[in-house]
Amino acid sequence: MDAVEILPARASDREGLTDLVRELKDFERYLHQARQPGDRVAADHVDYLIHSAEEGAGAIFIAWVGADIAGFVAGWMALDQDPLNFPELASHGYVSDVFVLHRWRGKDIALQLLVAIENHLKNQGARRLRIHTLARNAAGLAAYRGFGFDPMELVLEKPL
Repeated sequence: MDAVEILPARASDREGLTDLVRELKDFERYLHQARQPGDRVAADHVDYLIHSAEEGAGAIFIAWVGADIAGFVAGWMALDQDPLNFPELASHGYVSDVFVLHRWRGKDIALQLLVAIENHLKNQGARRLRIHTLARNAAGLAAYRGFGFDPMELVLEKPL
């Protein structure tokens, strides 16, 4: 296997990033029925990621293995709106999305992407990172726990 390169996303990466987001959203749909199909939401979600990263001193990194796009991560600075938490800890780095294509999993690419976004957000002043994941995303949960994330809150849902 060629070496993995983690590089900031460029405008010319948009099509590949959209393909990754489409795959991610289809995977999330598999995990939870309320999620819309990737074809329906990928382009708009890429716009959201780009806008949020630009507005929030964030970044989008893409993992490359040779000429193949393997995955991505997106994150930015955010403010916690919970008045019960310490105000001085309100600012934090938010990791919006992490995704590695199935054929590249098990090669520590997600870890490398997380290190890249963590370093970027730490340079922006983050003292904490937050990430959300679907409860049924066992692989994601394991990767995030292995990277040092611990559960903070759980949202429970009951279909009616």
